[in-house]
Amino acid sequence: LSLHDALPIYGTAHYRLTCEGAGCPAPGGDLTPPEVTASLSGTMGSNGWYTSNVGLSWNVSDAESGIASTSGCEAVSLTANTTGTSFSCTATNGVGLSTTVPATIKIDKDAPVVQPTVTGTLGLNGWYVSDVTVSWAVSDATSGVESTTGCGVTSLTANTPGTTVTCSATNHAGLTAAGQVTVKIDKSPGAITSNLIAVVASLPNVNAGIKNALTSKLQNALASLGRGNGNAARNQLAAFINEVEAQAGKALRVADAIFLIEQARNAMAGIVS
Repeated sequence: LSLHDALPIYGTAHYRLTCEGAGCPAPGGDLTPPEVTASLSGTMGSNGWYTSNVGLSWNVSDAESGIASTSGCEAVSLTANTTGTSFSCTATNGVGLSTTVPATIKIDKDAPVVQPTVTGTLGLNGWYVSDVTVSWAVSDATSGVESTTGCGVTSLTANTPGTTVTCSATNHAGLTAAGQVTVKIDKSPGAITSNLIAVVASLPNVNAGIKNALTSKLQNALASLGRGNGNAARNQLAAFINEVEAQAGKALRVADAIFLIEQARNAMAGIVS
């Protein structure tokens, strides 16, 4: 650009502004770059995330000198989850002016994963015969977990015919998932003893004679509990413990023996008569 003097008219100086060289429009030409806008189609979630496939197209125009060329302005379709895929469209008009517009697309079509872990001694028919702890693992591989509800550690110590624990999680894209578990607990001496009978029957590599001896003591204790004879049940459970201790590291694996003794003592502790 250059500024040229002109003769003053009526005492006022006038100047003429001219453009010379490459990139200068012709006199009276186009001084405005092209208009470029991105057009996105899909289901918008939260925080700028889409929760569906996304289509991207571009609207390019120049009302004065027209569009001479474009780069990166092709329509695309995205179907996979992405933490951010970037595109840009550049348009140049008839006088060489250009506009570049970027677009970044984030997609998360999957709700969080909610997984429970239940810790306790599982007895028969889905009943636990001990205190139970419920914990949760919550994850989201793409947009990440934004919030959770009810996903802390829950400890259940009382007998219950069914307590339901629920955890829900929402990711940054706004998708929510929930998990739940129902815990049944019976820590009564009868329930623990019945479970011990089943455990003994399932012990691997233990001969039938040892299993029968242990099971007989447990069945006698269970029968005594059914008659309300707590003292007899204690004695029979104590005899079971003595037999397990004698076989630990021999007919019984030490880990199995420790578990059987612990459960029998829990049963004895619960006898009130």
